[in-house]
Amino acid sequence: MDINSMTPASGRILAEDGSTVNIVDLLGGAAPVADEVYDIEAYSPRSGRVIGEDGKLYNLVDLLLSFDGGGNGGEDGTTNHAALSNLDFAQSRHTGFASQLSLISETQARQAALNAEAQTRNQQIVSAVSDEATLRIKGDEQLDLGIKAETQARQAALNAEAQTRQQEISSTVGQEATLRSQEDGKIRSDIAAETKARQDALVAEAQTRQDAINAESQARSEAIAAEAQARQQAISTAVNAEAALRQKEDERLDTVIKETNRVLSGTVSQTITGTTLNTNINGTTNIPKTLLSNDIPLIVGGSWVNDADGTLAVYTGDVTDDANTAVFQTKTVSGGNNGGDGSVIVKIETETLRIEATGDRELTIFKGSAVALASGGFYVFENDMKISTANLDIGNVFSVGSNYFIYICNKDAVSVVLSLKNTYPTDFNETNARKIGGFHYSVNRRVNAGLQPINTAGVERGQGWESNTYNAIVSRSVWTLFHRPKCNPEGMVYLGVNVWVDIYQSSEDTNGILISKYNALPVTGDREMNWYRAVERLMLCGKRLLSYSEFIQAAMGSPPGSSTNNDNAWTTSDERQVTGFVERAVSSIGCRDCVGNVWEWMSDIIASGSGTEMWQDSMPGMGQGQMWLFENDNFRAILAGGSHYNGALAGARSACVLYAPWGGHMSFGVRGACEGVNPTYGTDA
Repeated sequence: MDINSMTPASGRILAEDGSTVNIVDLLGGAAPVADEVYDIEAYSPRSGRVIGEDGKLYNLVDLLLSFDGGGNGGEDGTTNHAALSNLDFAQSRHTGFASQLSLISETQARQAALNAEAQTRNQQIVSAVSDEATLRIKGDEQLDLGIKAETQARQAALNAEAQTRQQEISSTVGQEATLRSQEDGKIRSDIAAETKARQDALVAEAQTRQDAINAESQARSEAIAAEAQARQQAISTAVNAEAALRQKEDERLDTVIKETNRVLSGTVSQTITGTTLNTNINGTTNIPKTLLSNDIPLIVGGSWVNDADGTLAVYTGDVTDDANTAVFQTKTVSGGNNGGDGSVIVKIETETLRIEATGDRELTIFKGSAVALASGGFYVFENDMKISTANLDIGNVFSVGSNYFIYICNKDAVSVVLSLKNTYPTDFNETNARKIGGFHYSVNRRVNAGLQPINTAGVERGQGWESNTYNAIVSRSVWTLFHRPKCNPEGMVYLGVNVWVDIYQSSEDTNGILISKYNALPVTGDREMNWYRAVERLMLCGKRLLSYSEFIQAAMGSPPGSSTNNDNAWTTSDERQVTGFVERAVSSIGCRDCVGNVWEWMSDIIASGSGTEMWQDSMPGMGQGQMWLFENDNFRAILAGGSHYNGALAGARSACVLYAPWGGHMSFGVRGACEGVNPTYGTDA
């Protein structure tokens, strides 16, 4: 065994008392067998116990310490065990230890003999292996020669076989190629025939489908034309009916105005209180009492009707036996004069009317307003008159999103009546009721004097301003005979500068006429509502598109779109909703849904481009002509406000300039505008 390949063990052994001693120290030490130094603390001590020939346990510490009669052993080297190597073992009484040393010597001798024998056998084995290797090398050389010869023979045979097979394959491939060529020709012929047959079938099918499409297209065109004609007739009928009603009303008003403005002349024959005032019209007839109302003064050529003593003739409603002669009372006035010769010119004062919203549910007809009655004559409001839900013909509350009409009635006595009916109030007719105005009741936004929205604390656009709304008469929706749009005033508000705009986005009535109505689905691209159709359809109801600047005014104060809150503003959704769906989506002047629901076409057109000018068929199939534009054109109509798709991106100044006027979409709608009948309203003129 090679001692150098073995790991050294710790010289420390454990005594019976648990202490540790080093056997090197116990034996007195000797010269080290190597210079390498080990960390003895890294090695565990060994047990000092050994088994004797008697089978009993002994401790090497005790044995070595008792070798010289006892002593103190330890690693400090202070004991006398260094003399152990000089003892005469033959004389020692410890024969057991000498026996062990003798056994060790014998073992060493036997080990040397075994080593010598092993060396001899190794030499014999090496010699035998060398001889066998020599023989094997010679055998391998002969075997390699045999294998090489056999390999050459087999390669030659394989080459011959491969050549033979190649010749067979070439012959077979040639035959197969011939057969395949013949077969391919037949297949190509069959494919050509099948292709032609299928082509003929496809052509026939295409022709059949085209014929069906043409027939369907023709039928749809005829149906559309018929529907369009029917709608046009319905629209024309509705327009004509409305025009007839308006014409009738205008004629009646013209008659009243002409009669009331007629110049009357004659001579006062006597001016005695309570006595008949015989005044001739143009010197031929008496004044018809139907042209006069109680306590209406007669104006004479810019001065008062009077005689030399300065009395004013005032109609009292008394009548003499002559039914065609009016009776007057006289009142003293100052500054009057007559015509010098006693002749006078007499005319009745023309109509004037001022009505305003003076409360959430209250209107005021102001003092000095004078209107003609349906039955003839005039009525002058000598004091301000308040009208409210108490004046309703039916019920006692106003309904959100409703149009109300104001009538002056004289069935038994003169009164003012409010009604949802746009003809005559309940229990009245054309002989005793005349429409003199109206208004819309809906959601309003609280604003300051500058029409800027405020919160409940009165702070302009302060926190929570979006929800600061209330139900009331929309003040700018109040209209009268002399302050109203030229079109139907229902559902409109006064924008300013003689312009009225729709409160709601346009929807349709049963005749297809565009109207401004609460809780109705806006008309969009699904009804061909492109820019051109919007212009045309608004024309049929006497309206037009708003300009972008007008839209900014109408939408001012509308909450911007939202991504979370559907109470104050429109949020992102896939569907348009009915008008007024979002309760607080209202502007400063009362317009609903300016932000969200659907985009609104504006009257503004943006045209720009580059390249060569040319005719372009931008509207193919419409039969409306072509456009003379630049090659790279940018002919666009403005859309404003945003739609239900846009959420928080929509706002009172939002605009889209991507779409041509002939385009349409489910999110494109419209809102109408109209000029007023009185261009000087609200001015100093």
